[in-house]
Amino acid sequence: MRLITIWVVPVSGTMSIENASTFDCPECDVIAPSASVPYDALGYAVCPSCAYSATPTDDR
Repeated sequence: MRLITIWVVPVSGTMSIENASTFDCPECDVIAPSASVPYDALGYAVCPSCAYSATPTDDR
């Protein structure tokens, strides 16, 4: 997941910041808003397009 900062400058000259978090799937390269990504029973994000879910690996 990555955090994207979007700068918005209204006509009045003041500036506001909006942060949008996204999910980036390493399998199918889909980028989706994190609020629309489901999670499995263990709390891992599941890709809404291909159902990819990253889980811990046993790298001992």
